[in-house]
Amino acid sequence: MTVKMTRVWDATTEFLNERASAVFAVAAGMIFLPGLVSGVLERSVAPNSPGMVAVQFIGIALSLVSAAGALAITALAIRPMRPGEAAGIGARRLLPFIGISIAVLAVVFVAVIPIVAILVASGVDLEALSGAAITAPEMGTGTAVALVGYMLVLFVLAIWASARLIVLLPVVVAERHGFGAIGRAWGLTRGHALRIVGVLLLYGIVVAVLTGGIGAAIGAIGALLGAGQPGLSVGAVLVAVVMAVISAVLSVVQSAFTGKLYTALAPATDLEDIFA
Repeated sequence: MTVKMTRVWDATTEFLNERASAVFAVAAGMIFLPGLVSGVLERSVAPNSPGMVAVQFIGIALSLVSAAGALAITALAIRPMRPGEAAGIGARRLLPFIGISIAVLAVVFVAVIPIVAILVASGVDLEALSGAAITAPEMGTGTAVALVGYMLVLFVLAIWASARLIVLLPVVVAERHGFGAIGRAWGLTRGHALRIVGVLLLYGIVVAVLTGGIGAAIGAIGALLGAGQPGLSVGAVLVAVVMAVISAVLSVVQSAFTGKLYTALAPATDLEDIFA
């Protein structure tokens, strides 16, 4: 079965237009608002102050609410339902999602270890790299070639794995899988990876250009209104609002697209007892 990405994008656009009110209700309360509160709190507390620890913990809790919101949007994209029902599904699927995310992050951590090992073996000061002023580390030609080569391979593998696991969120939402959701998502995208990679690269470029331009503009305006100064200011709130809006829009689009891609990839028989 061949799935055309253009049709998936068309289905995503149609869904966002037809279910705009339901999507807005979920996104406003579960994605935008937590992001806004987190952003305002971060900008109201000075770095390295005692209150920053509490702000970080609150930020983690709010990010979990946003994750549940992304799960809820995915549920809406897979099957028509009320916003409250979708929010409930997002909350119930949150714990499995956290567990699977930790497993994926553990794999990423293991994959990055060789980079650290190469740097340490070449005598690079890792503490200096973590400082504010980052300079290129001194290392031999062979070490530099090995490091760059491994990072390129890792980048390609990361893009490929991202394409193969792109429907992981919908699988977590719609099917009662634990860690088996990873294998299920991998199986659903078999034979479609190259097309998905193309979509990911194009989407990444568009997002980078848009967020870079908007971020630079709002950063300049925010600076004129006091952003970056100690304490909360009009500029800081403005920057927090815009960043929360951008984050919410990107989360909604990504969740809606992966939900529609899942319905296109999963056999119709698998969707009959969905959310059961």
